[in-house]
Amino acid sequence: MGLDDADVERVVAAVAADVMATLRWSERKARRFVMREGCVEAYADQADDVLTLAYQVMGNVQESIQEDRVDTSWPECPVHRRHPLSFEYDLVWRCPAEDTHDPAGFFRGVPLGWLDAVWR
Repeated sequence: MGLDDADVERVVAAVAADVMATLRWSERKARRFVMREGCVEAYADQADDVLTLAYQVMGNVQESIQEDRVDTSWPECPVHRRHPLSFEYDLVWRCPAEDTHDPAGFFRGVPLGWLDAVWR
């Protein structure tokens, strides 16, 4: 199938937006980090669709930020401030400590690229 440049750019922009919002990095620094640590080029050649690419890239970026000790709880849960959010296959950040199926519970999730909406 193959992904086109616009698909790859959407993924890089969304992941970089979350990195910029939470780590306060410049766009240039965030995009370079995402391209390198997210293994964007390698995954873009292998991915069947943009959702798979986004999930793989975000997983690599989160792992790299945590393991390289840039921020061991990245991205920090904005409610509890003691653990990272989980990144799910539906491309949504969720609090792993809350029941997201409970209408009175924590937000149902924040879509990839939108952490700036809750990260203040």
